Amino acid sequence: MPDKQTIPRGWAARPVGELFDLDSGVAPVRFRPGDLCGPVLVYGANGPIGSSDLDNYGPGYLVGRVGAAGAVARVDSRIWASDNALTLTPKISVCSYAFAGHILRFINIPCLATTTAQPLVTQGNLSRLGTLTPSDLAEQSRIAAVLDTVDEAIAKTEAVIA
Repeated sequence: MPDKQTIPRGWAARPVGELFDLDSGVAPVRFRPGDLCGPVLVYGANGPIGSSDLDNYGPGYLVGRVGAAGAVARVDSRIWASDNALTLTPKISVCSYAFAGHILRFINIPCLATTTAQPLVTQGNLSRLGTLTPSDLAEQSRIAAVLDTVDEAIAKTEAVIA
């Protein structure tokens, strides 16, 4: 975490666990691998991997736990979060939903992955990872709006280049 002298006024150094409720996904129930047309999409660490008739999470954010360890995805509807992903739900009293995604992409979650044959991010290590965030939710929302605008401009530029 940053040194107290470098923290801007109105900002706070907090671990991820203070900003989000963290949990682990679960092995899919009634799983149809590769079927992306079923009633509920099943998400792994790196996006949809099939479908199911049941859901267990959403909305919120997924972080790759194994395989695509550290990948971040925003979830806007009900899904099935597989056991390859961690679920992170912003605590709305301290972290705006729009700002949450930007902070998760900024804090370098992949650095937590083990260096074994199968990279792994644990819930405990992610929960303790430090962040620096504005305490004011309105400021978080304004920052998110600016970053969203920049992301849109980048996407449009990449589309023109392609």
